[in-house]
Amino acid sequence: SGAQLVEQRIRVIWAQGVSPAAGLLLRRGARNLQGNAPDEALEDFDAALVLEPAAPDVWLMRARALAALGDRAAAARDIQEALRLEPRHFAALVQLSEMQDEAGDATGALRSFDAALAVHPRMPGAEDRRRELQRRAEGDAL
Repeated sequence: SGAQLVEQRIRVIWAQGVSPAAGLLLRRGARNLQGNAPDEALEDFDAALVLEPAAPDVWLMRARALAALGDRAAAARDIQEALRLEPRHFAALVQLSEMQDEAGDATGALRSFDAALAVHPRMPGAEDRRRELQRRAEGDAL
């Protein structure tokens, strides 16, 4: 879809902002994360952050590794840093929403998801996800 092409293009632009060495570390870390080796992924992302401390994607990738290792607090800090560097980073907002949802904060999860939708209104699957979050947030409010 057109929205997916836009999302891919944005990711390419973000990825171009890092050095070749950091890009290599990010790709290797992503493979380690997909291969269920979050500890090795974390090492790759730590090394990439030394090279590119101002790259929001590096912080987001490290947050994913930390979350996979069960360190939610550190993951949340990394997501906040990604959003400080790039407030319109919809992937970071979606990840924050997922973490808030897992922690039982449906209202916060809905707020973060709405912020992501404001940036990327045609996100695939967004309507169903938002409806589910809204249902839970309203249930929590009762």
